[in-house]
Amino acid sequence: GEDGYRETKITLYSHTGTHIDAPGHMINNGIYLDHIGIEYFIGKATILDFSNGKNPLINPNEIVPYQDRISKVDFVIIKTLWSKYWGEKNYYQNYPCLSLASVRLLANYKLKGVGIDTISLDPPDTVHFYAHKILLSNNILII
Repeated sequence: GEDGYRETKITLYSHTGTHIDAPGHMINNGIYLDHIGIEYFIGKATILDFSNGKNPLINPNEIVPYQDRISKVDFVIIKTLWSKYWGEKNYYQNYPCLSLASVRLLANYKLKGVGIDTISLDPPDTVHFYAHKILLSNNILII
């Protein structure tokens, strides 16, 4: 370019690719990411492997075996391998997510965040967004 360098402008939404939902995303007067200290993004994590799940809804009985591990970490990452459908219409349908009871169970822990390799922790047809509202109201970030 005329200034000695090339620069490309990129415009995208904050929900593009891997991202974090802060409480302010869905909770009135909830805190936003830029008001959270960096220490809140650092900690120990455990992976809950639900990649062999037959039912899209992850129920508490599937989480109970991990309770000891969950109690010792800051972050829970839910592995479903659903990302293999990225780029396909199927990615947005019938993906694994947490049941209401599972969200309530996880909200009882002193977690900093819960992550998943799908488009959402809530079901595709949700109108209540229970996972978002419960976790975010407990200041648990969604990854």
